[in-house]
Amino acid sequence: MAFRNFTAAGPSSVAGNGCKRGPAVRNGMSGRLGWVLWGIAGSCGPATAEGPPAYEVRYLGDGWTATGINERGDVCGSVSPDGTSLLAGVSHDGGPFELLPLPPGMRTSRAHDINDLGEIVGSVCANQYVITQPTAAVWRPSADG
Repeated sequence: MAFRNFTAAGPSSVAGNGCKRGPAVRNGMSGRLGWVLWGIAGSCGPATAEGPPAYEVRYLGDGWTATGINERGDVCGSVSPDGTSLLAGVSHDGGPFELLPLPPGMRTSRAHDINDLGEIVGSVCANQYVITQPTAAVWRPSADG
C-alpha cells in the first residue's frame, strides 16, 4: 500500500481524524522484536462455546515494535535503525514492514495507531527526538492502494 503525503497538525486536530481505539486495536498483539499475534478466522475475542480462540505468530521484521493493529490485520509500528532514532512503518496482511514517508525537513517518525481505513496517526520530528519533541502527523493510504 502506498501512502500519499501526510498531514501534520497540532495535537488537538489529530483527535478528529477518524482514528479510534477499541478492543481490536490492542487485542492479541505483541510488540517485541517484530512478532505479532494474529487471530485465525478473525477471532481475537474471548473464548466461545467452541473453545478458546487460536492464534498464529508471524514475524514482521527485525527490531520493529508494533503499536497498533486494525480489523484488516494491518499493523503499524516503529523501528530504530541506529539504536537511538525512530522511523515509522506499516505491515499489510502479515507482510514485512515498509517505512512510511517523511515530509521535507523531518528525520524521524513514530507510528502510534492505525484505524480500519488504514490511516495511521503518529508523530514526526526534524531531529532524532521524536519521542520528546514530536509534531503530530497522519498518514493516509493513497488512492492507488
